[in-house]
Amino acid sequence: GNLISELFYNGELKTGIDIKNDFEFYKNQSLVYIDVKGNQLKTESASYKNIQECEAIIQKLEELNSCLEEYKEKVSVGIIS
Repeated sequence: GNLISELFYNGELKTGIDIKNDFEFYKNQSLVYIDVKGNQLKTESASYKNIQECEAIIQKLEELNSCLEEYKEKVSVGIIS
């Protein structure tokens, strides 16, 4: 939907809300929310990292890639952490 546009871009971002996935992996969804429990660690550069979140993202991307191999197609994926 328009969640990202409204939260971060004052409704100005066109998010492709009419685009729905037709792959079985996330059928009929344009935005997927995955809740990951983990700990944020502050890095030397004063940013944060969450190892459990990274691992969960990698797992989901590998699952998506595996699912898409049978369709012989590529997709674009955006990750907001």
